[in-house]
Amino acid sequence: LFYLITVLGFAAMILVKDLWIETAAWSFFFASVLSTVFFFLSIYKNHKVHLTLRFPSWEFTKDIWKFSLPLSVVVLCYWGARRLDLLTVGHLTSSTELGYYSAAFVIVGLVSMLSTTISFIYQPVLSEMYGKKDIEGMKNVYPTVTKWITAATLPVTLLMFFYPQECIGTIVGDKFLSAAPALQILAVGYFIYTAVGPNGGTLTVIGETRWQMWCAILSLVISAALILILVPRIGFVGAAIATMGAITIPNFLRSLKLWKETGIHFLHREYILPLLVCISLSFAFAGVYRYLLGASLTKAYVILIPWWGLIIVMAIFTL
Repeated sequence: LFYLITVLGFAAMILVKDLWIETAAWSFFFASVLSTVFFFLSIYKNHKVHLTLRFPSWEFTKDIWKFSLPLSVVVLCYWGARRLDLLTVGHLTSSTELGYYSAAFVIVGLVSMLSTTISFIYQPVLSEMYGKKDIEGMKNVYPTVTKWITAATLPVTLLMFFYPQECIGTIVGDKFLSAAPALQILAVGYFIYTAVGPNGGTLTVIGETRWQMWCAILSLVISAALILILVPRIGFVGAAIATMGAITIPNFLRSLKLWKETGIHFLHREYILPLLVCISLSFAFAGVYRYLLGASLTKAYVILIPWWGLIIVMAIFTL
């Protein structure tokens, strides 16, 4: 929160003073520095922790590296996969198609942002439960959090899928309307990624970081292979398909590993059945609005009313 406030403060100051746009980069630098100082001051004030220079024991160092190094590989693989699609689209197609793909990726980030926000709340709670070896409690919490994530992301996903051009025109402008197919594909991919629940964070909690690493490597390999095959043939739409495959296939493997190690899974009847009913009725509503009423942007927002009603019904029957 302090970081966000600092960035917005510097950005506002730059706009008011009419400075060069490159100066905006300094806002992120100062935000990082000031938020780090604020963090250490808060730690000292609340916990009276003093920073002292000392070398940890070999056993402690080995455990830290064993746990953290695979997570570093995970970050590098996902960073590489994200840059690979952009570089390939830009190199093999044109700057126009790169702009279309980037616009779709920015918009679909709303789906992952909502799930990430809920996961930040979930993971510390799960860590405490795992520390107490409360596996049964974890089995109860995981489906509930999965339902929360789905309830938050499903309406946004449906709007992007059924009304991609309206979403693009509203957020980034009419020049990027051709990005609609990529937005639909990415929206479906990221929703599948979030609908299975926070399996990655749960695997990290139980110490399965090495499996996380192998899944991330597989994701990078899938992304590279599909990009090289599809982008030369169908352009930025091929990159969207590649991204969808790269995030969904390893994600199911993470869910399989989580089920094997702890018995935790998302395939509960009280979750799957209302979800399928909600999606089916949404297709029906969208068909009525789109083809019978000639839905426009305004009606696209109106259609959210029955969608949210369906989400609420689903939540009532599944919580």
